[in-house]
This record gives sequence, C-alpha cells and structure tokens, in this order.
Amino acid sequence: MKDSKQFLNIFDEQMQRRLNDYSKGENVPIPDLVVGFSAILAASYTSHETIVVDCAGAGFGEKGFHSYTFQRKNLLGQSLKILCKDITVQNSRPSGIAAELDESCKVLMSVGEDQRTTSLSEQGYSWSLQFHQHNPSYLEIVLNQLVFPIPIEKDMLAHYWSIVNRILDSKAETVMELVELSTEQRQQIIEDFQSSRDWGEDIQKTYSELFEQQAKRTPDSIALIYDEEQLTYQEVNEKANQLARYFIENGLHPAAFVAVYMERSPLLVICMLAIWKAGAVYIPLDPEYPATRTEMIIEDCIPVLLIASGQVDLKVPSAVKTINLKAALEESEIYSKLNILLNVSADDLSYIIYTSGSTGRPKGVMIEHKGMNNHLFGKIADLHINSSSIIAQNASHCFDISIWQLLAALLLGGKTVIYSNRLIKQIHQFIARIAADKVQILEVVPSYLSVMLDWLARRPADFPNLKFVMVTGEALSLNLVKRWKEHYPAIDMVNAYGPTEASDDITHCFMSSQISPDVVPIGKPLYNMKVLVLDNTNHLCKIGVKGEIVVAGIGVGRGYYSQEDKTNAAFVHFNHLNAEHTEERFYRTGDIGCWTTEGDLLYFGRVDHQVKVRGFRIELSDIDIAVCRYAGVKEAITVVRTDERGNKQLEAFVTVTAELNKELLLEYLGGQLPGYMIPAQITTLEQFPLTVNGKIDRAQLINFTSEVGEQLV
Repeated sequence: MKDSKQFLNIFDEQMQRRLNDYSKGENVPIPDLVVGFSAILAASYTSHETIVVDCAGAGFGEKGFHSYTFQRKNLLGQSLKILCKDITVQNSRPSGIAAELDESCKVLMSVGEDQRTTSLSEQGYSWSLQFHQHNPSYLEIVLNQLVFPIPIEKDMLAHYWSIVNRILDSKAETVMELVELSTEQRQQIIEDFQSSRDWGEDIQKTYSELFEQQAKRTPDSIALIYDEEQLTYQEVNEKANQLARYFIENGLHPAAFVAVYMERSPLLVICMLAIWKAGAVYIPLDPEYPATRTEMIIEDCIPVLLIASGQVDLKVPSAVKTINLKAALEESEIYSKLNILLNVSADDLSYIIYTSGSTGRPKGVMIEHKGMNNHLFGKIADLHINSSSIIAQNASHCFDISIWQLLAALLLGGKTVIYSNRLIKQIHQFIARIAADKVQILEVVPSYLSVMLDWLARRPADFPNLKFVMVTGEALSLNLVKRWKEHYPAIDMVNAYGPTEASDDITHCFMSSQISPDVVPIGKPLYNMKVLVLDNTNHLCKIGVKGEIVVAGIGVGRGYYSQEDKTNAAFVHFNHLNAEHTEERFYRTGDIGCWTTEGDLLYFGRVDHQVKVRGFRIELSDIDIAVCRYAGVKEAITVVRTDERGNKQLEAFVTVTAELNKELLLEYLGGQLPGYMIPAQITTLEQFPLTVNGKIDRAQLINFTSEVGEQLV
C-alpha cells in the first residue's frame, strides 16, 4: 500500500520570526519546540500509549536520529510550558530501529533531506513530517495508509497549523486543549453521525403483544413456512396461548428462565411466543452443540423449565423441570386459545443468548424487550419490510441474528421461511429453495456467501424476488462485494455489524453503489443506537483515526448473567460523553474501527484475540483451553488464517510431550466444543516463535509457511 502525501506552505518569514520570539521568550530551542508540536499532533491521532518522534536533519545533529519518547497519558496531562522545557534529546540511534519498537506510534520528522528509505510501514512509522528548506519553506506530511485508511492529510495539517498558532499566541495552556475535538467536530460525531427515531407506543410493548395485534389484523395469512408445513397467524397465536398456559400450570412465572432445547422449526417460534406471553425469559440451546457446553449453560442459568423436542441426554440439575414438547402440545389442547393478559413490561428481560467466554465459561447476554424490538423496528425500516415480505431464517437459534430473522416479518403480516441445518448444508438445494420460495431478504456470513458464489459461477441461477442479501458475522472483503455485484448488480448488498450485547446489529451499510475504500464500511448507526470510537483514554477519536467501537442506546443489554466482574468491565459509563447527564451505559465491543468523513464506520478486527469466524464470535483462548486438556498437549495457540479464497479458518498450533494423534484430538474436541470452534488444522511445533521481547509471535503463526515450519519444527 502506498504512502499518501499532502503539502502546505506555512513556514514563511513571519512564522519564522514568531518561532524565534517564542523560543527566546520561553528559553526553548526551536528544534525542541517543533518536536513538541509533532508530539501533540501525534497524541491527537493515535491511541498508542507510547509516542516516539525520530528526528533528523538540521538542528538535530549530523548523524543518525535523535529520538524523543512520550507517554501519551502523561503528555495529555501536561501544561505546555512544562512540556516544552522537559523535551530533551534522549539518544542517537541508527536509521530503521524504530520498526522494532512495538505498541507505539512512531513519527519520522526530518528537516531538509527526506529520511524515508522505504515505505513508512516497512520503516515502522505511522507518518512523517518533512520540513523543506526553500523560499518559502513548506511542510510535507506523508501518511502510512495501513495506519490511516482514509485520506486525512488536510485535516492533520490544519490541526498542526492550529497547534502551532495557539501555542505561539498563548491561547492554550494544556496539551489536552490542543488534542480535544473542536465543538463542531464533537457535534458531528455525537449528533450528526447518529440516528434517532420515535417508535411511538409500540416500543413500550412486548413482542408477544405486538404479534397478537398482527394476528388479529391478518389471522388467515401465512406466518411460518417449514418444508411443506405452513401455519397462519391465528394458528401460531392460539397454539402459543395454550402452551403458555400449560407452562404456567407447570411452574412457570414472570421473569423465570426457560431453556429451549430443540432444532429450528415453527414450534420454536411458538415456544418463544409462549414464554413471552407468560412473562418469562427465552434461552436457546442447540442439540447439535456438545453436551458439555450445553450443560455449562444450564448449570449457569438454572432455568425453571427445560423444553425439549426429543430425548434429553444431558446432566440436568434437579431444580430444572424437563418438559417434552410433543407431550406438552397434546396436553395443552385443553387450555384456552385466548390471549393471556399479564402485566409484562418492555423493560423486562426478553432473552439470554450465550456467547463465548474468555475463561472457557460461556457468557449469558441479557437483552430486554425494548432493545429487541428497537432492533426489529430498525430492520423493518431499513429493509422496507411489509406485509408482502418473505424472509429466510437460516441462522442457528443460538446466534443473535436468528431473533430478527424469525420475528421481524411477523410484525407486519409477512412470512418467515425456516430452513433446516440439513438443507443449508446442501448448498445447491438451499439456493434452489431460496428462488422457489420467492425469498426477498437473505442473510448469510461471508464465508457461506463465498461458497454460494462458487456454486453459482458454475450453475447460474436467478433470484427475481430477492431484494437484499445481508452479510454479517465476519469482516466483509471488497473482493466478495465485487463478486456479488458482478453476478447480481440489481440486488442490494447490506453489510451488517453488531454485538450480541447490543441486541444484534448496530450499523448497516447499503452497498448499492461502488465501494471505494480498501476496507468495506460497516455503515451508519441504526436508529436509537449511539455508536462512538474511543481512544485508550476513553475520549473521542477524530475522523479517520482508529479506536475502540463502543455503543450506547436502547439496545444495549443489562450485562452478563451471574458474571458481575465481566459486566462491569464491558458495560461502562462515560460521563464526559453524556451531555444530558443521564444514566447512559456503553458497551465496549473490543472491535477496532474508525469514522469516514461521510459518517460511515470502518472495521479493522478485534482489540484482543477474540474473533468472528463464519458469523460466530469465538474467544480463541476457549479453544486453547480445550486443546490443552487433551493428554499429551503441552501448549496450544489458535489463530485465524485466511485461505486462498479469502475464507477464514481456525488453525491450532501445539507443542506436545508425546506423539500426537491429530484425528483422535479432533474427535475429542468434537465432544468439547461446538463445530464452528473446532480447528480446521492442527500443526505440531517443537517450540513457538517469539518476538524480541519474549512474547509468542502470533503474526508468524498467522503467516505460517513450510519455510517457517522448517525453522520451528
């Protein structure tokens, strides 16, 4: 990737006089003063804790670099006078050593001759500032586009000019004053980039209430389709009413937990509605997941009822009552089909979905009715869902996107077509059914869409009814967008992004036009969700600057069930970002992103080593823990690698104490982890590669080749 340049003629004779006057008045050499300007600019455009300014040329000695190092947090708290007086040359060092310094923002500053021997990324610099000594003198800024994905050179130069002038005119006393966003920039990010909408009284209702209203309006319309089975709105509502009364008769009460252990079908939707009609909380369990993981979830939440469609071969605590769904449906036929009048609030819990946890223990994300409904309303508005809409339901019900896939169309009289896992795995059959069922909205993960396109390239098919294909769960590549657009230019592609902790998606990007950046945007915030990008001091990042994506708003959940420490770490208050001084909580996604000038978000992966593969969020340490439990495995590190088609796959690297049978290890992992968490490849090493500071070098593992293997094995 090439570096990008921008020039600005600023150092004329008048500026030189002002610099000289300030230098003499404060007794600070001009070179040190200019280093201070550069350090402040760096603090404005990085979240790295350490800032290194390497200087060369006139005023900085004849040989090598003079290096200045700053700690960003200390820098932000300093007064300008103390900063200028404290800048001292630390040491001289040869060119290129900056690239060996990890976890820092490195800036190359030169006066006269250009010190860039190669690209900035190869030299390890985030950007460079070069002062050209001509008449008049001018400043050149060059950005490393791996660090800055959008062109913000003009903004940075304007900011540099502002820093210089405010310091020389004594219009700022602290570094923080020069780093903070202007009032206009802050308003643009906090207000202009966000979107709000008043849903009226519907947002104060539960989903079951809203469904009852729709069932009354369109009782004979088809609501659910599954293979050859079709159910009307009236049939679904009446069965749910009867089942809810049966559950209540068997001990279910408001706010109680109900675990549903079954495959996806219309009965799943009926169970969900029955649970909500009883004022209880829905917890999905997938029979295809390993028993050990399912047992951990049941042990964690201790549901009042465990609803199962078949035999339950699980260790279930005695406090949990297991109900066979087939028997329950038969026995519930004696109960009334009328709606149940219970006082259930939109502030009550709607569901708990368990995600991967960093210690091997799944985390139960608690979502309220109003958060779930806001997300459904947002999907309805953005995707133009109406009474004629037909939506495909193909995601696992333990995956948060299953909620809107199952439920959104049913609020307006549309149809939800549920596809079994068996059918989805037969991609040619799935493609044929999408066309035959006249599906209008389809959502898949990028890796699945890639396989679909591979098939469609060999056997083309038309989707005359498909209006939107949504892609979620993993970073979407520009190549995949182009492939889709080449085949189906008239079908809009939507890149959706969001965490389970915020009721699923928080941004949508509609890619009906050409996507210009190398990174596909994740889009603009959904209604009533405040999405921000923060640096490591929890302050707003400027446009084009990477930081952690955080989200507040009606969709943010309560936290993790029975895990207070993890809740307090992830769900936080930022009072300095809350002008209204309300009890607004932000969820820290752990994802890295930045704003574009158009108000779209770009996504750059995880802050930590938590990843998304095939739409499922995975803590890589969960896999490491499971692998290390196997006899003979000493250490394990799992990484995500990309194959030649751009698909992500998991690979576990292990060191062992004895010869390893990889087939037996994979068989063992099949009983410990869900299928999507089992590595596609196991590689044995004698030792792990290390960085210069002794840490395991994950980058080498991610870029593992046979040559690297020969060095390590």
